[in-house]
Amino acid sequence: MLNSNSILSNLEKVKSLLDGLINRNLSSEIEELNEKLSSERFYVVILGLFKRGKSSFINALLHDNVVPSGVVPLTAIITLIEYGEENKAEIYFEDNHKETTLLNDVKEFIAEEKNPHNKKGVYKVVIYHSNELLKHVTIIDTPGVGSSLEHNTDTTLHFVNKIDAALFILSTDIPITQLEVDFLKTLRQTVPKVIFILNKIDLLDSDELNELLNYNEKVLNEICDQDIKLYLTSSRLALKGYEKKDQELINKSNIEDVKKGIFTILADQKDAILRQTTFLRVQNILAESESLLKFKLKTLQMPSELLDEKLNQFRKSLAIMRDSKDEFDILMNGRIKQLQEYVSEQSDQLGDKIITKLKKDIKENENEILEELKNADLDAFQNKYFESIKNEFDKLKTKLESEIIDRFKKLLQKYGEGSNAFVKELMNSLADLMNMNFDALTNIFDLNIYTSFYYNFNAEAIPLGLNNKLIRHKMPKAVIRKTILEKLVNNFVHKINSNCGRIKYDINYRMQESFIQFKFDLNQKLDSVLKNLESILEKTLEDKKKQQYEIEDELNRLKSRLAQLKEIQESIQN
Repeated sequence: MLNSNSILSNLEKVKSLLDGLINRNLSSEIEELNEKLSSERFYVVILGLFKRGKSSFINALLHDNVVPSGVVPLTAIITLIEYGEENKAEIYFEDNHKETTLLNDVKEFIAEEKNPHNKKGVYKVVIYHSNELLKHVTIIDTPGVGSSLEHNTDTTLHFVNKIDAALFILSTDIPITQLEVDFLKTLRQTVPKVIFILNKIDLLDSDELNELLNYNEKVLNEICDQDIKLYLTSSRLALKGYEKKDQELINKSNIEDVKKGIFTILADQKDAILRQTTFLRVQNILAESESLLKFKLKTLQMPSELLDEKLNQFRKSLAIMRDSKDEFDILMNGRIKQLQEYVSEQSDQLGDKIITKLKKDIKENENEILEELKNADLDAFQNKYFESIKNEFDKLKTKLESEIIDRFKKLLQKYGEGSNAFVKELMNSLADLMNMNFDALTNIFDLNIYTSFYYNFNAEAIPLGLNNKLIRHKMPKAVIRKTILEKLVNNFVHKINSNCGRIKYDINYRMQESFIQFKFDLNQKLDSVLKNLESILEKTLEDKKKQQYEIEDELNRLKSRLAQLKEIQESIQN
């Protein structure tokens, strides 16, 4: 069993050890973990790419339209769904105020269309619903976490190490994608338990469903190194069944079996999962607490003159950073535009290269291809070429994404070593005052912004008569070349150019959004860290004006606090 009382007691000790030093974020983290442990709440996050039916699955679980579906979500806003006697929502804003609203109005705050780029400054949304399921489970809907659990925005990071289990939603309209595969590899390192759901089963017949199921399970087994069970459901049928009180539809949706399977697993493994996630959260709290105490001790041991100088230097750095930040943003936007042009150039070059190679291969092997077209399944013939083209695009996309991240980080390093005042002062302040590595901040930038990217390789529609193999078999090659092969080649060229455009738009959009979120995260992190450090420096300078024996007493108290913190760390480890 999880020894909640022992952990709660230790957290209270940590708070008392940090008296006068604790910052708002750390205090909130301790209070939130206290509340979670006291109420024995279990955090389950629902993950899935856009259009996988994630929102409708949440609504099916709760038998009601609780979260908006069919809207483009804002990546930075967390939605928590908790138990409440009254169905309502509370909207929390970045300026620390909150508003209560109806469930129907939630989309006004979390949909990109209604709140573009989060201009309303929403931090998170808490939805209260009377479904009994929520009495001991908090469902977390994190638009963007499905693609950006490792994306380092404050909002996302704030919840990553709080997740106890994840329900990962796949759907039958698209097999598992490389984006999902890559994300799952990261997710497994972070979340103790991942359960997989296959949604939209009503879209396929039984043979098609089994084929897709086998493929997805094979991929998941390789990622997870074990046999994975996919729970099958149709959220659409489930919701319709609950609305109409139609038990036949509910049974057909399989939602009740899915719920039973999910919550049996969670109930059986709840203690082990909570032990793991709680341990990680407590470790993070203790590490941050130790840093604060050591910083206070270090500053108290400095001569007053040096400390005064550090504080003045710190304030000057803040002023320089604030004054020069606009200049930095302009410079970086210019560089991002250059990177976007590079993406366009590379995509176009690859498209031209693929088209040239394709036409050359078809010309050199024309007789064999025309002979093949007499008897081939035309869709299968086209898909063979599409698969080859897609592989080339996948390589380019992976290469470009890696290059963009690397180039952006090098840009930040370059400005840090050069004359840009914002980054230079930031680097100096981090290294000199906070003992932080600048590389840790450059790693905030990544491209893990989810977009509904997909390739479009629809086969060319061939006139009905020409789809008949018996008719084609008797046709002269010259006629096949004119009526079929030329159409197919034109379609290949069109699809190559079209998908070049898709890659350019997707990477360029994610680059721009990543920089916006990088700036947001940088500002949030700096505001919190710098205010806290400035407060500690000011308080320490004030303490230094006391009598020497009082300073000695304070030093001894800090050393004692660090020793006690060490004891807590060791007890948690054991």
